Amino acid sequence: MYKFLATILLSFSINHSFAQNFSRFDQFIDSLQVYNKFMGNITLRKNGEVLFEKSVGFGNISTSEELSRDSKFRVASISKMFTAVIYFKTLELGKLSGNQKLSEYFPSIPKSDLITIDNLLNHRSGIYNYTTDEKFFNYKTEPQTSEFLINRIIEGGSQFIPRSDAWYSNSNFLLLTFILEKTNGKSLQQQIREWITEPLEMTNTSLPGSNEHPEVNSYSYFNNWKITNTSDPSVLLGAGAIVSTTEDLAKFVEGLFNEKLIEKKSLYKMISIEDGFGRGIFSFLFDEHIIFGHTGGIDGFQSSISYFPEIGLLVCMLSNGMNYNYTEITDAMISSYWGDEIVIPNLKSIIISVEQLEKYVGEYRSNEISLELSFTLEDGLRIAYPSGYESAALSPKGNHTFEFNAVNAKITFSPEKGKMQLNQGGETLMFTRR
Repeated sequence: MYKFLATILLSFSINHSFAQNFSRFDQFIDSLQVYNKFMGNITLRKNGEVLFEKSVGFGNISTSEELSRDSKFRVASISKMFTAVIYFKTLELGKLSGNQKLSEYFPSIPKSDLITIDNLLNHRSGIYNYTTDEKFFNYKTEPQTSEFLINRIIEGGSQFIPRSDAWYSNSNFLLLTFILEKTNGKSLQQQIREWITEPLEMTNTSLPGSNEHPEVNSYSYFNNWKITNTSDPSVLLGAGAIVSTTEDLAKFVEGLFNEKLIEKKSLYKMISIEDGFGRGIFSFLFDEHIIFGHTGGIDGFQSSISYFPEIGLLVCMLSNGMNYNYTEITDAMISSYWGDEIVIPNLKSIIISVEQLEKYVGEYRSNEISLELSFTLEDGLRIAYPSGYESAALSPKGNHTFEFNAVNAKITFSPEKGKMQLNQGGETLMFTRR
């Protein structure tokens, strides 16, 4: 249950009644916009042909600038797919070996003598995830040096013996970025341009601030859309800083699987899954279809890209304002492709008084697993993610019950008993207020 707040999973429901009609999905997206649940761009392509695309909401609310198909978003952890491609390109050029020890580059990293560079890519290093530290939010909006960030990682220590387990850590791809920049003698932006964007004619992909057209603003919902402060690109780099469009991301993934970026043997290695992780990519099996892709979320931006290599189907979503469970959006898009029925949800919220909401505020701890959740009152009830993550709005549904849309969970309070119940994915956890 802990991972539902540490890693957002992609999910689709697929069956095979096949008749494409996107009108119902179009209504679904319009409904999300009306009730302030979603702003962003979505696209569905097959073999490079656009079957559906839509932009809803604003890139800049204060100037009423609407989103368009060319709007640029921070793609967050989808950046790792780019970094992985650069890594495999570097291997192909014979400049690097995946079996080299991390200690050759960063001997002060805990257990670096047991960690190979390849272990960074599939999250088997055990290295502490620096973005989960509470201090991260104190420095993320300002430029930081590599030395500063490496020290933050060192301070976190080792989470497990390398290769004995797998756990998602942004530190892996930050360190990999530093290694690739040193090995190739080029900045991350230069490597992206030379090996990815120029070969595929991707004209809207870069690091923030590296071209004349800036990315859109991002927003969080606090009874209305409020602008979110964004991380300085130096803090994330190849772990999550890239800016792109849905069209460019589609070109990237289609080019990757058509072997226009790296060799077949490199692609095979990249998509080989161990303990749930590929190398900069995830894989999901639904029905007889294998899906490859990645998701991401940072500073109010949310991203998702999925590719069905057997049929050449690609779905991509980039959002700068999410107040809903985004997997339901991607699920509905895929269902439209297969001709399945789409249910438009009732999105009307119940008004609850501040006096009543105050009864739910506090820190709650579970005795079943090591997890604490904090609830605060700020333009409505909000849940604070564990391990330093930003808070998220909860949607009231009545009878002391709220929905946590981001992870498709239901939270029910018993204020007179100081209890809280969390339901998600058929599982139930009980919490007690401290």
